[in-house]
Amino acid sequence: MLDHKSASQKPHVLIIDDDANIRLLMREALTTDIYTISEADTGAAGLDQIKAQQPDLVLLDLKIAGSNGYEVCAEISRRYRDADISIVMLAAHEDPESIEKAYRLGATDFISKPINWDTFPYRIQYLINARNAILETKKNKLHLEYMEHISRIITQNKNKEVIMRETMLAMLDIFSADRAILIKPHETIENEYVVDCEITNNSAENIKGPASPVAETFDKNILLRAAHSEYPVVSRYGSSDPDQVSDNAPNQQMVSALHLKYTQNWYLIIQQHVLQENWTITDVETFYKISLRLTNMLSLHLLTEEISRTENLLKQLQKIGHLGNWHWSAVSNYLTWSDEVYRIYEYQRDSYFPDINQYFAIEFQEDAFRLSLFDEIKNKSRHSYLIEHRIRTPDNNIKWLREQCAGTYDKKGELLEVNGIVQDITDAYNRKQLEVHDNKMDAIGQLTSGLAHDFGNLMTVAKGNLELLEAAISKQQCINSENRELLADARAAVNDSVELTRQLLAFSRKESISPAYLNIKQTVNKFKNLFQNTLGDRVSMSINIDESLPDIYVNPSQFESSLLNILINARNAMPDGGAVEINAGIMTATPSQEMNQHDNNFANRYICLSIKDTGAGMSDDVLKRAIEPFFTTQINRGSGLGLSMVYGFLKQSGGELTIKSQPEKGTTVCMQFPMCDVNVLENTETGAIQ
Repeated sequence: MLDHKSASQKPHVLIIDDDANIRLLMREALTTDIYTISEADTGAAGLDQIKAQQPDLVLLDLKIAGSNGYEVCAEISRRYRDADISIVMLAAHEDPESIEKAYRLGATDFISKPINWDTFPYRIQYLINARNAILETKKNKLHLEYMEHISRIITQNKNKEVIMRETMLAMLDIFSADRAILIKPHETIENEYVVDCEITNNSAENIKGPASPVAETFDKNILLRAAHSEYPVVSRYGSSDPDQVSDNAPNQQMVSALHLKYTQNWYLIIQQHVLQENWTITDVETFYKISLRLTNMLSLHLLTEEISRTENLLKQLQKIGHLGNWHWSAVSNYLTWSDEVYRIYEYQRDSYFPDINQYFAIEFQEDAFRLSLFDEIKNKSRHSYLIEHRIRTPDNNIKWLREQCAGTYDKKGELLEVNGIVQDITDAYNRKQLEVHDNKMDAIGQLTSGLAHDFGNLMTVAKGNLELLEAAISKQQCINSENRELLADARAAVNDSVELTRQLLAFSRKESISPAYLNIKQTVNKFKNLFQNTLGDRVSMSINIDESLPDIYVNPSQFESSLLNILINARNAMPDGGAVEINAGIMTATPSQEMNQHDNNFANRYICLSIKDTGAGMSDDVLKRAIEPFFTTQINRGSGLGLSMVYGFLKQSGGELTIKSQPEKGTTVCMQFPMCDVNVLENTETGAIQ
C-alpha cells in the first residue's frame, strides 16, 4: 500500500543549504504553524535527515559546501523514488541547461535566487498541494486496481471458501493488515459467533488467534456499533488506552457488518498488530466497497445453499413417499421428470428421455381413461384430474400409481403447461388387496365353520341311525345282498360327508389338532412310493431336502394329507405328464409380501417346503381364488377343498401358504413353517394351536 501522511499531519519541509541566513529566512517565510521544518547545512546531513524523517518536500541549494546539488538531487531520487518526495532546486542563475538538468535528475520545481519572499510561501504551498493531489490520485488508482482484483476474485466460479481465502489474502496486502477475519452467528447459541474464515500474514504467525468471535481482541460494543453503522467502524488502541481489552489487542482494527439476506449479520474484520500508518478515509471507503461485494456474494451463496438443502430435502421426501413430479410444456411439447419419477418407472436419467406420447401410451385397456383425461386438460374442458392406474416397467413388472395433475393457463385461457405428481402405491395396493382377501377368507371361514358344524350334527344323526338300522337288519334272516349294498352306500356317503366336514373345519381353523414334532425328510421318504403312485408313471418326482433341517411342530396326519392334496393338484395339471420337484430348506429372507405377516410366528428365518410342477399353471384370476372352498377348475371332478384345507392347516400351524403360477409355466406351492424355538413351543403348548 502507498505510504502517505494523514490529513491531520502538517507537511514536513527539509531545507538543505549552507547559508544560515537563507535557512532562517525560509523558516520565517513558511512558519512552523503550517509546516514541520528541518534544516541541514550539507548534502550528507540532508540525506541523513531524509532517511530518518522522510519529508514531503526538500528545498535543495544547487551549490552546497562540500557537495554538488545535482548529485544530492540524483541520490534522493535514486533512494526514495517510491516515497514521492518533492525536490525544489535553488540556484542563483536561471539558464535552460541548469533547469533541464535539474528536472532530468528528479527535481520537481526550480526557484531562482534572489528569492521573492512575498511569493515564496505560496509557491511552496502550491507544490505541497500538488504533491498531495498526485498522491491521492495514485492512491485512488491503486485502490481501484485493488477493487478490480477483488471483484475478479469474487466473480470467479469457485466455491465460497476459496473465494473468501483469496479475497482476505488480498485485503492483507491492500490495508497492510496482519489478520483478516470473517465471523458468523452461532447456529444454536444466541448472541454468539464463530469464525468462518481467518487469514494471517507471516509476521502475525505468533499472534494468538481469537478462540471465539467474542474474542479478547474486540471491545464489547464493536459489533453492535458496526451493525448500526453503514460504514465500517475503525478502532485504534494504544498502550495507554483504558479500553484496551488485553495485551493481545491490535494496534488498530476495522469492522464492517455484512447485512446478509435470509440470516443474521456476519462481520468482516481486519486487524493491524504491527505498528503502521493509520488507515485513511480512502482505506475505509475501499473496505466498505469490499464489504458490499462480499455481502452480495455471501447472500447468493447462502441462498444457493438453502435452495440446495430444500431440493435435497424434497428429493429425500419424494424418495421416502415414492412421490415424484413431472412438467410438460404446451409450447415446446417437452416433458421433464424428477429423479423419483425415473426411479418409479425404473429408467436411468442418463439413458432415457421422457416423451409425452410414450408417457400416456395405453398399456392396459382398462386404464385408457387416463389419456382421455389428459386430452381434456389440453382441450381446456378439464383443468385437473386424479386417477389410479397401472404401468409396466422395462423388467415387465406391474406397478400401481396414483397420478394427479393440473393445467396452467394464460390470461386468454390458453394452456401453458401441465404439472403433475406421481406416487407409487403398489405396496399399499397390494396390502389393500391382501386385506380384502383376508377379510374375504375370514368371512368364508366363519360361514364354512357354521355350515360344517350344522352339517356335522346332521351327519352324526344320520350315522347313528344307520348304525341302529344296520344292527336291526343284521338280526333278520331274509335280508338280501341288494339291501346290504344300499346300506353300505349310505354308510360310505355318511363317512364322506364326515371327511368333508373335517376339511371344512380345517379351512376355517376350527378343528382341534394334536401337534407333534415331525421330521420333513423322514415323512416325505416314508410316503415316497405313495406319492409316486399318486402322480402316476408319466410324472417324474425328485426330492431335495436338507439333511440338517430341524423338525416342525404340526399335526402329522394333516401335514401328510396337505402334501398329498398338493401332489394330486400337480398331477391333474399335467395330464400329458411332466415333473414334480419337492424341496425343503431354511429361508433366511423376510417372508414375501404375499404373506400376511401379522398372522404368523415368523422371525427372520423359516422352513420352506415347496412343491413345483411343470403343469399348465394358473391365470391371475384363478390364482386369486385358488384357496377358496369349493372352487375348482376340474369339471365334475374334485370338491375344491384341497388347497383350502392346506391353507387352513398352515394357518393353524402358525405358517403361511404361498402359490406362484403362470399359464404354461407351471405352479410352485410353498408351505412355510416357523422355526421351532422356545417361544413358539411355549405358545403352542398353552393352546396357540387349536
